[in-house]
Amino acid sequence: MSNRKSREASASAADAASRAATWLVAPAVALLGAVALYPVLAGLGMSFQRIILVFHERRFIGLANYRELLADDRFLAALARTSYFTAVAVGAELVLALPLAIVLDRAVRGRGFLRAAVLLPWAIPTAVSAKLWAWLLEPGYGILARLWPVKPSPPTCMQPPRWTEPPRSASSAR
Repeated sequence: MSNRKSREASASAADAASRAATWLVAPAVALLGAVALYPVLAGLGMSFQRIILVFHERRFIGLANYRELLADDRFLAALARTSYFTAVAVGAELVLALPLAIVLDRAVRGRGFLRAAVLLPWAIPTAVSAKLWAWLLEPGYGILARLWPVKPSPPTCMQPPRWTEPPRSASSAR
């Protein structure tokens, strides 16, 4: 009998802790929900209106904005391109990431190194990573340039702009 009371008491304490945790987290969840939900609802409301900020005009027009969008060939082409890109990107990420996740989950040799290599791009800021790659790929002293002796021509974005040339040739800059 005392064992049953002990289980009930511990269950009651766990319920009380769970309720307390819910009340402590509720304000943060409500604030985040409001911050995330308000712009969505405001945008949805504005999509049913004609708003001209210069003339302070705001008038309800119903589904006219949506009808206009669905009749616009440029919008439909952009929607098709975006949908295609999304499907291909998500599909490729799934095909590439799922086997990698399975390998990283199993106890294989080098798993720690693989995990670090996967997480490294998230840990290093973009600017530092870009500078590191620029040093690695530098034709004169970069490590990768020494390991791979093929010297490709640098891309246009890596060449100095034409306006830095002497004045007589700068007039021909495009």
